[in-house]
Amino acid sequence: MDDNLDLKYLMIERGTSGLRRAGGFLREDYLPQLQGQQAIAKYKEMRDRSPVIGACLYAVELLIRNVQWHPQPAGDSAEAAASAELVRGMLFDDLDMPWSMLLSEILSFLPFGFSIFELTFKRRVVFQKWR
Repeated sequence: MDDNLDLKYLMIERGTSGLRRAGGFLREDYLPQLQGQQAIAKYKEMRDRSPVIGACLYAVELLIRNVQWHPQPAGDSAEAAASAELVRGMLFDDLDMPWSMLLSEILSFLPFGFSIFELTFKRRVVFQKWR
């Protein structure tokens, strides 16, 4: 039986997933107004006009912003402690805005499902003792 099987023949795709696709995007939403630009407008309307949705989003944001953030070293070594201090410095000292404000911006993904940020780099010179 193995003599008649061709591996190339077995690897051919024979069916489809059954999902409606157009241009590489899935079109399976039950509510077409929750697709594309219409979805962003609808989510904004729900966030701004519904007191229940607005209150839930606000409560979640306040709970997350109220957390105390303390980077912990991954181990007992001096290198782990230095890395934790580096992360702490980058998050709480080197930002252009306070951490709570950045966290508020990050949490803007809650009503829309995404949040867009620009990745910017800052040169950080760390002095280490030469061994």
